[in-house]
Amino acid sequence: MVAGMVVVVSLVGGRAGAGVNPRTQRAETRIYVVRPGETVWSIAQGIEGPGADPRALVDRLIAANHVANGIVRVGDRLEVPADA
Repeated sequence: MVAGMVVVVSLVGGRAGAGVNPRTQRAETRIYVVRPGETVWSIAQGIEGPGADPRALVDRLIAANHVANGIVRVGDRLEVPADA
């Protein structure tokens, strides 16, 4: 019984110091599908919530998704950073 617990502890402990896995990092981003009438600004406002300043998120969305001239179209799939 004790030997089994030692194995479990060492397996869990070994993973705690592991580096960032690119697949895990990728899974943390969300995908947002643009709907009719939406803009990058309105999407960022919806994510940030009422009363928040969406400008930083607008810039991040544009940069991360290579949005030309700030224009998105219905059906575009935008990656939203995990910390947004």
